[in-house]
Amino acid sequence: LSLDYLSDDEGAALIAGRLGGEPTETDRALYRAIAAELGGHTLAIDLAAARLDERSEHYLPPGDLLRRLRARREGAQPFADLMLDEADRERNLELSLAESYAVLGEDDRRRFRALGAFAPDGTFGAEMAAAVWGDDPDATTDALSRLAGAALLTRAEGGRFSQHAILRAYALALLQRAGEDAATRKAHFAAYTAEYGDHERNLAGASDCRHDRIKAKLGKISHALNWGFDTEPRAACS
Repeated sequence: LSLDYLSDDEGAALIAGRLGGEPTETDRALYRAIAAELGGHTLAIDLAAARLDERSEHYLPPGDLLRRLRARREGAQPFADLMLDEADRERNLELSLAESYAVLGEDDRRRFRALGAFAPDGTFGAEMAAAVWGDDPDATTDALSRLAGAALLTRAEGGRFSQHAILRAYALALLQRAGEDAATRKAHFAAYTAEYGDHERNLAGASDCRHDRIKAKLGKISHALNWGFDTEPRAACS
């Protein structure tokens, strides 16, 4: 997504493009109304489009979704108690994210929150997600597919996944609100320790090009280490 804000017509085109096919004039008008309700925020519209996909287990017809978004706006501000600076808040995104988050199962809400422990940038694979979530490979693969289908994750090259930095910030805020921040960051740190904590394997001459892998992932390793230096300095120094 290259634009942060779209006109109503551009927002309708984004929704139609995600869903495929040729929408009716009635649906196109509803898509424009949804885009307007979300202030043209590209990411918020993309989340809404995922709810309009008939292949989704959380599918809603466009008229129903529009009514739900308006009801949320008229009610209490979604996520009003999140630990976010006011300057960092995206109210239209909160509106759409609250709708997407609410329909997730509890386990998938937990998984989404846990992504807040990951580094803000870069991609991650199923193995790291499984380690942090405490899930087996099959459950992890299924959950990643569901979150990607809900537009809460983006599929990247090589079977990896990425997440918009704003969604990552909301995941972290939800993680903190749930009181799960320390345990999840500990699991994240432990996963990186298990992967990169063996000095012999990390030598530049290792046969599996490990040194190049470490250089490529240095930002994510540093993110884990920063938490470790604050809370488990002996392990981090090791």
